[in-house]
Amino acid sequence: MTPIKKMLVCALLLLLSIAKSHAANKIPWLHTDGTHIVDGQGQQVMLRGVNLGGWLVEEMWMMPFETKPPPGSKLDEIKDHVSLWGDVAKRFGPAEMTRIRAAQRDAWVNAGDFARIHAAGLDCVRLPFTYDLLEEPDGFSWLDKALNWARENNIYVVLDMHGAPGRQSPSDHTGQAGVDQLFKDPKWVQQTTSLWTKIAHRYRNRPEVAGYDLLNEPTGAPDNSTLYLVQDRLYRAIRAVDKRHMIIIEEGYKGLDSFPRPAFADWQNVVLSWHHYNFNAKSATEQAAGLVHVASEATKFQKNRPTPVFIGETQLEPYGTPQALGEGLQALQEGGHSWTTWTYKTAMRGGGGGLWGWYHPAHPLQPLDVFHDSEAELLRKIEQLRSANLEENKAMTAMFQASVQWRPLPPLHEIVPTAQAAPVSWHYTVDKPADDWFKTGFNDTGWKEGAAGFGNDWTFVGYVRTPWQTKDIWLRREFVLPDANLSHLKLLICHDDDAEVYLNGVLAAKLPGYTHTYDEEPISAAALATLKPGRNVMAGHGYQEKAGQYLDAGIVGLPG
Repeated sequence: MTPIKKMLVCALLLLLSIAKSHAANKIPWLHTDGTHIVDGQGQQVMLRGVNLGGWLVEEMWMMPFETKPPPGSKLDEIKDHVSLWGDVAKRFGPAEMTRIRAAQRDAWVNAGDFARIHAAGLDCVRLPFTYDLLEEPDGFSWLDKALNWARENNIYVVLDMHGAPGRQSPSDHTGQAGVDQLFKDPKWVQQTTSLWTKIAHRYRNRPEVAGYDLLNEPTGAPDNSTLYLVQDRLYRAIRAVDKRHMIIIEEGYKGLDSFPRPAFADWQNVVLSWHHYNFNAKSATEQAAGLVHVASEATKFQKNRPTPVFIGETQLEPYGTPQALGEGLQALQEGGHSWTTWTYKTAMRGGGGGLWGWYHPAHPLQPLDVFHDSEAELLRKIEQLRSANLEENKAMTAMFQASVQWRPLPPLHEIVPTAQAAPVSWHYTVDKPADDWFKTGFNDTGWKEGAAGFGNDWTFVGYVRTPWQTKDIWLRREFVLPDANLSHLKLLICHDDDAEVYLNGVLAAKLPGYTHTYDEEPISAAALATLKPGRNVMAGHGYQEKAGQYLDAGIVGLPG
């Protein structure tokens, strides 16, 4: 073979190798199908991943910057992204600021971080950014890098508008604290609309983009109507240039009932999203139970809004553990719901940081002092932020790897029947009983006997067999569990209004408000521990507030 032919053969083999590599990394397009996110083959996909917090939107609480200027300084206190880089530009000049900012970004997230995320079995990152990024001369290059790294590692990216023009809340994580003008001036809505059009046009052919998260935590909206009118405008602007990508809508902590029904709004290929934090929890058990409850609420939510649910941010702080987080995330996946935790990494000055950062400092860091450090000192200290220089929470890694195996549950079967199929006998009273009425050994022989459900003519549920017209009702029944290896036991309950249920004398669930259907509700760990083959006791209390009233309960699960 001549040298020229050898060169041609080598070149051809190289091209084939590159083509094969690209084919191997071809990530499927995603779209919605009812309550599921699916790929092009119709297979359900649950997005499981982390937020890349702190990368393109710096938050001072999780980063080691000195924030207070010295007395007499002309520099501002650093509260957010805008004030941080504003001070750096004032002190060093625009060109030097750009160089320092690029170094910080290169250290915080790079190709190696996407490889780490992939190695942990995760398939998604949520990427917060602000409109300020895209006003930088090379701003889009940072999103381009992320998408390229994601494609190479078979990871989906949720593009998350953390800070829109005008800012959608007063929070610092919009990029500039205290502004909150998006919903107050139409010019900002127009600018946000134009920006999303530009983003969607640029990435309309990129399947590694899972979807567009229109507005992160838009708490600045004065009411539901304003929020969703703006979201609708953004939705339609994107659809004018990109009909393929999923669009993610958040409710801004206004409550799940605030969400429009996508079918009524004529929204197609939409995912509904909210965030979960419980800063008042007092234990890991309470934190886990809270996230398990979110999973249950998400499944109930889908009865009236049959769309996929994405918990775009969650973390179990304070008092959380990787095991508790895993319990909650597993419940989400068993319900078929997607999630990304907050956050991939933190770099708090004092080190540590609990569960907030999967990667975090093992020891205190040298603070980045833009008021005193030289450019060279800042660049040196920035190297501390690389993930290779941080500590990996290996228990969290193991939990993430285990999540690959968690699958949506099949439909649960009635183990302890409700009144939906046939009458079920209970002992009941409408007169306040002794304080130990819910305990296993309580003598209820003086109570009446009646068939569930218990309610009045105002109820929407069609199983009333015993009238209940008073404010309160107390119920008790015995049931027998088989000698089977039962799993995933939950209450199946319809209540109007408040209800509490006990199993073998232990509180299983306390449920405020009302339902119009039979819903599955988590059973407390303490109550689950009391269940045994053979005889068990269920007790319940219903409280009527107004209008319709109803109470009936059973247990569902999976037989062994």
